[in-house]
Amino acid sequence: MLAVAVFMLTVPINGITFNGNTSSGHTMLGAARGIVIWNGLKENITITNCNVFGNNCCGIELQDGTATGVIMTGNNVHDNGDNGLGLVGLGGAGSIPYRQNQHYY
Repeated sequence: MLAVAVFMLTVPINGITFNGNTSSGHTMLGAARGIVIWNGLKENITITNCNVFGNNCCGIELQDGTATGVIMTGNNVHDNGDNGLGLVGLGGAGSIPYRQNQHYY
């Protein structure tokens, strides 16, 4: 199974911002995501004012490892095949991202 995304990053990641991006229509075979950051340490990530829709798997996903300093605000996430926001298998101090003014449908 393919696991790909419009924006796909592997870690370690420290200090990245997605602001005003559109991630849509990603329908390749397998689990196509809009924005995904996988495995290991994820630090100081901001995802704001993005439109993420029409992907055949997930909208925005942070998966496995540890996350700290994650801020997600003002995103419009809808009509994705699996889930809008996936925060999966995160552990460690500061692992719950800050979310505000999100729109999921």
